[in-house]
Amino acid sequence: MILPADAELLRATSHELRVRGAGAQTLVSLAGERPGQLLARLADTTADTLPHRIYLALENIRGTCDATVLSIFLNLPEGALPGEHRELLAGSASLYGLRRASMQRGENAGGGLSSVTDLTRVICVLLAAQYLDPSKIRISIVPQHPLPEGVEITIGRIALFTLPPKSKNLAISSEG
Repeated sequence: MILPADAELLRATSHELRVRGAGAQTLVSLAGERPGQLLARLADTTADTLPHRIYLALENIRGTCDATVLSIFLNLPEGALPGEHRELLAGSASLYGLRRASMQRGENAGGGLSSVTDLTRVICVLLAAQYLDPSKIRISIVPQHPLPEGVEITIGRIALFTLPPKSKNLAISSEG
């Protein structure tokens, strides 16, 4: 996935994330001057009135399990059941067509699928509850149903980015 030209990349993982069984997680840092400024603005307002928004892109999702949906949680406590923490649900990615998009031939040539989710609302909730450490935000990817033994979904890169206010380059519907 290529981010819109006016997007500002905040952070991106440098490794693939392998989703197996009940899911996977990775840590991403929003520490630093620019991300810190955005988080400070988020702490002083609500997601509905904020012009800046923070997005998460799951890029190059590949695998053989078409009929699943991945739920994306922020700071899901270790060992917690996702259903007990709906306030931490940022959104979901439907993997319809994953098998075909992962094939090494054809139009997409194995690049997989991509998905973008607006994280702003959940980040505001975490900031209001003082439950956000910008140096280590846990991103949990949880399949709607546990993946069968031997089935694996790979996410090539997880990127956090922002777009300037009034950007027309990305139409996102927030989960809520």
